[in-house]
Amino acid sequence: MESSSAYRVVREADGFMLIGDPDHLDEFSDLVREAAARSARNLSSLR
Repeated sequence: MESSSAYRVVREADGFMLIGDPDHLDEFSDLVREAAARSARNLSSLR
């Protein structure tokens, strides 16, 4: 995962969470959409 000013990473017991920066909401939303699309492609390739 690349670093970005659009979010910060918070460690959790079972992984991590991305917290969007209010000053970069459009960029954060784009990153989340791309990650979701990539995940869907990866899941469909497992079938």
